[in-house]
Amino acid sequence: MLELDFVLERYLDDHYAAADGAEQVLFRDLLTAQDPELQAWILNGVAHPDEAFRPLIARIRGI
Repeated sequence: MLELDFVLERYLDDHYAAADGAEQVLFRDLLTAQDPELQAWILNGVAHPDEAFRPLIARIRGI
């Protein structure tokens, strides 16, 4: 899943440090999901079941 890795690494390199603490926690929590779930949410546009993650995922998808 190189495309997924690329997108997540770009967020980490370019945006994570500037994100507020709450967003950093959400990002770390997001990374505990399995790759197929991450791919569905980030690459395929499937809505995350927890609305708290949706703004972060939208930001990651916009990179």
